[in-house]
Amino acid sequence: MFFRFPIFILSKIGLSFAIIQKLLFSSLLFISGFSFFSFIKYILQDKYVSAAAFLGANFYMFNLYSLQFFWHLLIILFIYAFLPIILLYCIKVFNKPNRKDFVLLTIFLLLSSPGINNLLIGLMLIVLVLFYLIIDFIFQVEGKGFKIFLKRRLFSLLLICLSFFLAWSHAVIPALYNIGKDINSATSAPTVNLEYIGDASFQKVAEGFRFMGHFGFFGSYKGDLYYPYSAIYKTPLFISLGFLIAILCYSSFFFYRRHKKNIIIFGFLTISSFLLINGPKSPIGAVYTFLFTRYPFFSMFRNPLDKIGLIFIFSFSVLLSISFSGIFRKINYTESKYEN
Repeated sequence: MFFRFPIFILSKIGLSFAIIQKLLFSSLLFISGFSFFSFIKYILQDKYVSAAAFLGANFYMFNLYSLQFFWHLLIILFIYAFLPIILLYCIKVFNKPNRKDFVLLTIFLLLSSPGINNLLIGLMLIVLVLFYLIIDFIFQVEGKGFKIFLKRRLFSLLLICLSFFLAWSHAVIPALYNIGKDINSATSAPTVNLEYIGDASFQKVAEGFRFMGHFGFFGSYKGDLYYPYSAIYKTPLFISLGFLIAILCYSSFFFYRRHKKNIIIFGFLTISSFLLINGPKSPIGAVYTFLFTRYPFFSMFRNPLDKIGLIFIFSFSVLLSISFSGIFRKINYTESKYEN
């Protein structure tokens, strides 16, 4: 793969693979913040968007969820870092296609393509893009000629599909050789290990709100904690802070009128993905168990924390940014009111 070439060059000039890995990780972490900041600035477009986008981007970069499930998996981190800006340029191409945005979308998709070694992670990104574009289409079609508008948007969608094909085909096509075997093994499995799925899901719904429901977060081996700093998250201060972030996120629903479309999209994605990553222990655990016991194909999603979790933490971060924007506006309005 051509992505190995720069790593080869860096190793030849004397950098160790440990240093190269640190450089790559730092770059992807920065890109994730910049990518998310750009996305929020585009979709909110109000007076306080810069501050809200900055805070949201920092949360997207440094939240406890990505630390546990994405930071140590550089392959997934490629998708995680470029996801916001890929969605941003998909929206741009969908609404007003032009050569510049098409080329940039293809470039960002190409840069994210190492993550497509895990096809299901790529599938989660595609699901997110399609869901957003469908809701965006529904909101825009009101009061316009449906057939003409649909024709234009179908053309835009074809351009987006072409961009995905051009950027990801070199990674997807080789992986498709083995996808048949994976599907056959999944569908032919006589039983599904629900105990494993339970371990790969949030252990407690309440802990999931603090992004630390994974069994290993407070776990240890021979007395040594897997996460040495995890003990501090059992203190009252950090318990309160964890739930406060969740409260801030869902307070975005109070600003529904101003950000109706985005709250519908990311509110639905946050709630639905949260239920799914809780696995058998979620409020819809019976449905989850039924799907995995009746349709073994779903065992391909047996680790929901790193697959469905990609949509969860992104949507959560967007709602958090909307909340910050609304709070800043409310504070400014209150100050102006008292000054007058």
